[in-house]
Amino acid sequence: MKIIIYLYNGITMLDAIGPYEVLRNMPDAEVYFVAEKTGEIKADSGIIDLNVKYSIDDMKSADVLIIPGSMILASAGLQIF
Repeated sequence: MKIIIYLYNGITMLDAIGPYEVLRNMPDAEVYFVAEKTGEIKADSGIIDLNVKYSIDDMKSADVLIIPGSMILASAGLQIF
């Protein structure tokens, strides 16, 4: 099963890492951190950064798509798409 966790600047890191820690232990699960483009993604805390290896264009399909939350987006009432 191919699982994509979509990352973007300002995410709440626990909303991405929590599901990853559970899903990576499922039999036959392939979990990918993906962003609009490869490179650094900054968390809403300003303390943690992730280096994303895959862009959304690298992924042709997925069985599951997870979009982590963000206090920045929630408080501003913004959407990421």
